[in-house]
Amino acid sequence: MPSTPPATKRSDTPRIVLFAAVAIGAIASFLANRWWDQYDRPHPVQPGDSEAGDCRLAGRSAYGYFVDHIGPFYSSPPPYDVKAWDSVESEIYSRISNAELKCICFEPPCTSVKGAMKDLRAVVAQINSAVRSGTHLSAGEGVSMTLDRVRQGL
Repeated sequence: MPSTPPATKRSDTPRIVLFAAVAIGAIASFLANRWWDQYDRPHPVQPGDSEAGDCRLAGRSAYGYFVDHIGPFYSSPPPYDVKAWDSVESEIYSRISNAELKCICFEPPCTSVKGAMKDLRAVVAQINSAVRSGTHLSAGEGVSMTLDRVRQGL
């Protein structure tokens, strides 16, 4: 009778180690992403949360309107459509004023938004001057730095 080789028992250890490594990596990745999310985005604010929350919402509304409506003026050469600019400028200033009215508290978020709205007013004034004089608009370093401060303040 022919002799059969003894059955070799494969160890499950490499598979268990691989599975454990993948599971630990997935959990670590999930936890790291959840931790980073709190720093990556501004915390959501709901109307009525507090005076500071209403202030931040109004500030974000002003900045959001600015970002959404300023593009056509930067993407086209002079002469600019002054009538269209008047409408955009009026709405931006209205939203800035609304934010300033809601930012009456002395909490740090209110102070931060007040500063951001002051900076946004300065940028709008620079753009207004360029539009009315027919000067080419460019996002120079000063404007970019000011808008960075506005974003950080919101």
